Amino acid sequence: MFIVKAKTNWQPDFSLKTEHYFERVNRIIYKRGNWHQTFTIDKGHKNGWEYHVIYDNAIIDIYNVKTKKFVTRLLARPGQIRRYGITNDAIIKIAMENQKQGLNKI
Repeated sequence: MFIVKAKTNWQPDFSLKTEHYFERVNRIIYKRGNWHQTFTIDKGHKNGWEYHVIYDNAIIDIYNVKTKKFVTRLLARPGQIRRYGITNDAIIKIAMENQKQGLNKI
């Protein structure tokens, strides 16, 4: 399940992190670009809704809505970018490069 509930201007507090963050810390070396859009997402997760913060370099940072904690970072594939309804060609092109280089599997 992946339901986009809303676009939002929410901005993260980078000091709050979950245990899952530390399991995926190898992704953090990839720096986020400039903020593009934030979405509130319902994935049916037991911990509740998430904020998905999309950056112009096709990086997606995920935060828990209730705790505001940083959960993980995705180096997005094109399909992941498109499912938010984003049609920005530059972001999708970077996502294609991510997929080509296998960065989405880190």
